[in-house]
Amino acid sequence: MTTQQIPMSSPDLTGADVAAVNQVLQARYLSFGPQIEAFEQALSSYVGTRYAVGVNSGASGMHLAVVAADLG
Repeated sequence: MTTQQIPMSSPDLTGADVAAVNQVLQARYLSFGPQIEAFEQALSSYVGTRYAVGVNSGASGMHLAVVAADLG
């Protein structure tokens, strides 16, 4: 049996990207703090909404959307 590999592209990360991730990892807060607040503000401005909420996963985002829409 021959094993075939699915080709993957290399990540396109700059030194600034790595530095930003390291800054968050070395900060006091990992999942909240100034970076997530800045992201939420930038996202809400970009999509033209009053608010945006950053969550830890797609499942959390879907759950939050269902609750916000009062679907269950």
